[in-house]
Amino acid sequence: MQPIFYGWWIVASFFATLFLAAAIGATHSVFFKSIVEEFGWSRTAFSTVLSANAVIGALLAPLWGRLVDRHGPRGVVPAGAAIVGLAMVLLASMRSMLQAYLLYILLAFGAGGQSLVPISTALSQWFDRRRGLAIGIALMGAGVGGVALAPMASFLEGAFDWRTGYLFFGILIWVALIPLLLLVLRRRPQDLGLLPDGDEPSAATAGAKGPAEAPAVGLTLAEAVRTPTFWLIALGFMLPMFSGRAIMIHLVPVITDSGVSPQMAATAYGMTVGLSIVGRLGFGYAADRFSNRHIFALCYLIQAVGIAFLIGLDGVGPIVLIGFIVVFGCSYGGGLSLAPLLIAESFGIASMGVIFGALGITAMVGGAVGPVFAGAVYDATQSYHLAFIAFLAAQLIAAVAILNCRSPIAARAAD
Repeated sequence: MQPIFYGWWIVASFFATLFLAAAIGATHSVFFKSIVEEFGWSRTAFSTVLSANAVIGALLAPLWGRLVDRHGPRGVVPAGAAIVGLAMVLLASMRSMLQAYLLYILLAFGAGGQSLVPISTALSQWFDRRRGLAIGIALMGAGVGGVALAPMASFLEGAFDWRTGYLFFGILIWVALIPLLLLVLRRRPQDLGLLPDGDEPSAATAGAKGPAEAPAVGLTLAEAVRTPTFWLIALGFMLPMFSGRAIMIHLVPVITDSGVSPQMAATAYGMTVGLSIVGRLGFGYAADRFSNRHIFALCYLIQAVGIAFLIGLDGVGPIVLIGFIVVFGCSYGGGLSLAPLLIAESFGIASMGVIFGALGITAMVGGAVGPVFAGAVYDATQSYHLAFIAFLAAQLIAAVAILNCRSPIAARAAD
């Protein structure tokens, strides 16, 4: 019986990482109205705090990617988790808008260390043919975490308060996640005498001390940014973040505004994130077998259909939320599985972490603007309707951008 390839233990550790990282998104949405009401802030004001969180996280993404490129994930991801835990514990004592800015920025700093950038960069060292599947399975952790942790956040808020919720999740990350990561994570399969995907060494290398390590190939960041593909991908990442992050941050307020109870709204949020398991695994699996660009565009088009259900919320009522949860949920997160595959396919893996981090900056520009835009639309009109129309248009433009991407590294190889 063949032993389990160690790379799958790396995947399992990242599944656990993203499971607990789902608490960040869950608390943003579930605690949103309670925090706004306690401090008397407008939705635009608090959305601006969360957008500052996104901007700082995006600006630091290349740093985390470069650290993994150079040193591997073993020190990087646990450090990010430690900072996230600290930020959540401190958020339990938040008393002012200034503290909110500082602590959510600290939270963003730590979250970058346990985000898709370092995780996909690390997994790209362990998997080649099965890269999409491996990243998809790891990303399922965020979906399962959304199902479990959003209702838990709502329960803690109802039974105690939102401060207790932050304290609980911060301590949980310290106690449960960090020791697991330090125990399991390794940099490369070659460090354990293995090859990516668990392949057997060839006859030419079998007698050597360990498998020969092929040099990583790919464009540098400076080379990548000079290609049209880089900017098409940037647009294809930015616009869905503009819509998706805004929708998920405001989702619990959207649902409770329609007359649904806070506990049911948190459950609906959890179901939306939970159904994203379908997208995170299914789209990554499909991209290993079909055109990544076409699967990526299909993912964005399905999300646009889900947003169309929200556009009908004012006229039809809460019943349309079922369609949104199923359609948007099943495609939400699919882009996260596909993004590292598209980057590796376009630019290679030699500088994947820093290129992904740079593209993450453009994505988070959208992620920063979207929630503030949605909050401002609500504050001005007492409805999110116009924001949802803009979000649907953003998804369609992103799909077109991704479809027009071409691989610079493939073109270089053909020359």
